[in-house]
Amino acid sequence: IGPLYVARAFRRQGIAKKLVEHAMGQAPSEVEIIKLGVNASNAPAVALYEGLGFAAWGTEAHSLKLRNGTYADVIW
Repeated sequence: IGPLYVARAFRRQGIAKKLVEHAMGQAPSEVEIIKLGVNASNAPAVALYEGLGFAAWGTEAHSLKLRNGTYADVIW
């Protein structure tokens, strides 16, 4: 799936968690591993993924270009 984004007005309502759980539930039964990347500075998203059982296995510096032209690290 592509990027996950919840509009500010709808955050902190469990929507992102439901979306991720739904996406994970749609994976074919043959899928053994689901990998994702998250902006390292997005603490709520990092906490969400950790709460769903994802574990960081590396960080890629300056790998995400933001709309304002700056770069962010991605936790894989």
